[in-house]
Amino acid sequence: MKQKERKQRVRRGWIRFRYLFPLAAILLTAATLFIPCLRFTTADTGTGEAISVAELMKNAWDQVRTYLFATAEQQEATVAFSQSVLITLIVLWLLFLLGTAATVWVTIGAFRHFSDPEGSGTDRILFRTVFPNRIVACVYRGLTLPLLLFPRILVLFYENILHYTVLLNLTFPEPIIFGGILFLAELVLVAVFSPMETVANMNPYRKRRRQIGIEEDEAEAEETPVFQTEAEQKQYELLERSRAEQAERIRKLLRNDKNK
Repeated sequence: MKQKERKQRVRRGWIRFRYLFPLAAILLTAATLFIPCLRFTTADTGTGEAISVAELMKNAWDQVRTYLFATAEQQEATVAFSQSVLITLIVLWLLFLLGTAATVWVTIGAFRHFSDPEGSGTDRILFRTVFPNRIVACVYRGLTLPLLLFPRILVLFYENILHYTVLLNLTFPEPIIFGGILFLAELVLVAVFSPMETVANMNPYRKRRRQIGIEEDEAEAEETPVFQTEAEQKQYELLERSRAEQAERIRKLLRNDKNK
């Protein structure tokens, strides 16, 4: 018995870890944004020093914003490049924040379910509406990944808009590599622990099933009135008998009318 309880505790611990892992993965991935791992090479400036993705995004944001709002004469290609970089940065960060917020929501909703599996309320209904299954939750989590591709997107903008060749070299694995590995590990955990969550009654996506037997009993209980005194019960029985006799007389009259 103790061994069975120990296995159940271990199983529940692993399931909790599975729902905490996405948040930890996002934090770890965000930390890699500050690792100097990118080195750009151009024909004009040669090979520069290694910089991080966070520094690259900051420099790109400052430069294109300054260029777009400057009063000096502007070139059409450079304006298009600056607008593309600015819009891309905004969209990628919005996706990252949306994915992070959704992941936090999934984690909170899961732990609320763990503490009260049979609970119901507006928050539970809203949770199951926004996240009907694990696939949708994983899609929201995947929204955090496009931001990590910004260095590659920036190189494409240089080549396709400015027609300027920029080579990107890595001095250390870039964030998209760490982020991709962690996301794949998360998908594996989702697939492995899905059956275990159902067995342990720790599946936050489980739909509440109607308890037919209990509902029928409750319906019958509602149909049968509760009397405070014996006199009330007798009065109720007389009233029911009177109604039954009246219904029988009506049925007889209808039969007689049909015979005529």
